[in-house]
Amino acid sequence: MKEIIDEIHVVPDTNAILHFNFFEIPWKKELKARSVVIHISIIVLSELGKLKDEGDSKAIRERARNRVRRLASLLELPMPVSLREGELLMLEELRTDCAIHEDLNDRFGDHQLIASALRLKGEHGENVSIVSADIALRFQLRRFGIGAISLDEKYRQEISDPSEKKVRELQAEIERLEKQKPKLSASLKSGDKLQKFTAFTVESRSAKAKALAAKVVSSQKQKLPYKIWSEPVSKGPLYIPGIFNSKEEVDKYNVRLDSYFAKLELWVFQVHFRKLSSIKININVSNEGVVPAQRVSAWFHFPDGFELVEESDFLKNFSNPPEPPADPNKFSGLAGAFELIRDSPVYLNPRVQSESAPSSISVRKTNSYEVEFNYERIRQGESVEVECLVATFEVNSKSFQIEYRLVCDNCSDIGNGHLSIVFD
Repeated sequence: MKEIIDEIHVVPDTNAILHFNFFEIPWKKELKARSVVIHISIIVLSELGKLKDEGDSKAIRERARNRVRRLASLLELPMPVSLREGELLMLEELRTDCAIHEDLNDRFGDHQLIASALRLKGEHGENVSIVSADIALRFQLRRFGIGAISLDEKYRQEISDPSEKKVRELQAEIERLEKQKPKLSASLKSGDKLQKFTAFTVESRSAKAKALAAKVVSSQKQKLPYKIWSEPVSKGPLYIPGIFNSKEEVDKYNVRLDSYFAKLELWVFQVHFRKLSSIKININVSNEGVVPAQRVSAWFHFPDGFELVEESDFLKNFSNPPEPPADPNKFSGLAGAFELIRDSPVYLNPRVQSESAPSSISVRKTNSYEVEFNYERIRQGESVEVECLVATFEVNSKSFQIEYRLVCDNCSDIGNGHLSIVFD
């Protein structure tokens, strides 16, 4: 248990008076002393006077005025003034010269406070302390043999600034409104920002396309065999003349068949090579907010280095398949046409139009590609798939990034980011 001392002299700094219920503190109880003398130095009075006019906030200025008013009311009374029994307050009228110690300088307020404490120490003995929570000041006191006192936080008087309260209320309202708005983002079909594909080269695509073209031609040759001329065996009453009337006609048909097979092989190779050179890019736009996004515009920037088209336009780049020569012996036609290549990795299936399908789409070629999608509405928690795009490489595949920007009428925020297409 701390021993009760007879008398202690304390010198509070400006913050101790300004930020604590200074006049209500039971000093004897807190300091375990029979008598406490509080010395208010002239430097503290000066700083309080400055704060009442130049404080950082209205609340600080008002607090400083109250403290100055309270202290000024004591000026007409004989010093020291009794606060309570055994608790005296003394207003120091003169500034203590910092020349009292060689390490002190009048330019620093803390030094002037220390000088006051040193003078009191010379007048009243060792029981002199400065009341301060300033760690830099408390550290210096050790050099001069002056005690340091920290007031209990329970005596702290919080500053309530009406303007600051209004600011906090506005900030809370902004945070509430921030939560009640759309939040747009973009992703690839997997839901991630990155999608991987197997890398391909001209050589690998060419080999696969040639193999498929040879397979298709072989299948067609079985369905459309070459014709062989043979003389009619009989010309009896049941005889029906052959459509080919001569060996020359048969030879001409077989030549046309050879030409057809050659054109078919080239056509299948070109179509399949293009398909093997292409990837489908499915982009989703999501609203992760708590309200629907109205009139959404989505912009995507694709780099150069490939051809980019909408999925629905992809097959329009292909010419029609060659037609086989007519076989007068039977009805025949090209079986399957486009079905011959439907097993390609990017075979295009019909798409079902969703409720949130884009109201407009544009793909614009500059030095790169600018793609814009517009939506009338994307509900909260909804993820919509934009029109599928197809990128076709002329030579080898290469990784690239898609930069995007998303805006809507009922949200000022702009959703920026990028998606990555990676070949490995």
